[in-house]
Amino acid sequence: MRFEISLTENKALTCKVSQLEKTISEIKNTFGNKKSFAEVVAAGISLPKSQVSIKSATINASEEEARRSSVVIRHTEANDCDITDVDLTAKLAVECRVSQPVSVFRLRGNPKAPPLLKVQFNSKEEASHVLKTYDSVKENIPALKKSVVRPDLCKSDLAKYRNSWKEAILKNNELKKRVYTVRNLELVQIKYMPDQEPFSWEVRPSRT
Repeated sequence: MRFEISLTENKALTCKVSQLEKTISEIKNTFGNKKSFAEVVAAGISLPKSQVSIKSATINASEEEARRSSVVIRHTEANDCDITDVDLTAKLAVECRVSQPVSVFRLRGNPKAPPLLKVQFNSKEEASHVLKTYDSVKENIPALKKSVVRPDLCKSDLAKYRNSWKEAILKNNELKKRVYTVRNLELVQIKYMPDQEPFSWEVRPSRT
């Protein structure tokens, strides 16, 4: 009787061990077939459409960064003053106290007007500083005295910028003082010190 009980218990134990081994094997197979998150992402990136999307996003980000670190100057008189664009923008950098430009080239625009001058600096902070100080330093550079500067903008932002400046010119013309300007594409009032007189303003035609 005792021997029969031992055989029965042994069979039950063997059955349980067999079931346990089967379960462990199934778990291993399940985890072995699952891809890691990195593998899934890599597989998605390897697809042609994904590669195109990532490449496009990278290019757009690079172009946007280049725009933010650039300014566009129009109405320069470099030819009349017998100075090259490189030397002209080098002088501008010195006057504005920023590092020398990364690149300087002309943009084709209105065939009846001189090509625009695009200047890229080392950072968006330097470009922003040039925009802020341009009007106060251009008087020191003969070829830039009649010039104007603006940020390098995409087509939609440029339209907003021009509309805001059109409004600023109208208001400044009425006041005959430089009270309004454009920042971040929006019309804003210049904040002067309590005892400070607004900068002079030369009445000019409204932009169209």
